[in-house]
Amino acid sequence: MLSRPACRAYAAGFFDGEGSVFVEAPRLRLVVKVTQIQPEPLHFLRDHFSGYIKSGGAKGGRVNPVLQWVIDGKKALGFLRDVRPYLILKKEEALLADTYPFWSAGQDIEIVREKRAELRLALKELKEGRIG
Repeated sequence: MLSRPACRAYAAGFFDGEGSVFVEAPRLRLVVKVTQIQPEPLHFLRDHFSGYIKSGGAKGGRVNPVLQWVIDGKKALGFLRDVRPYLILKKEEALLADTYPFWSAGQDIEIVREKRAELRLALKELKEGRIG
């Protein structure tokens, strides 16, 4: 069994290579996904960080179906905070995601939605800047 730091380091490495973080429309919720053909790493993530595994179907002419580990909301943010010290490629995305505004009683929901939409765009621009 892995120690907690080793577990976080393994998860960070896997997420760095196979994962994504984004604000999903139309609900504007914070989502972390890791896509993989082999189920074992996704079971590891689910067992250690919560979330769920879903089938993404066979894509790109692949014979094997693609699987995804998905976690959202406060659990997604908790995951990103746990693995952030070990991230290399997605460290900036994790830092940006840490600004995701959660709604609480007394807040103007429209302002929260606007901030979420701004974060969605900022994450997209960050990714496009890294690719381009």
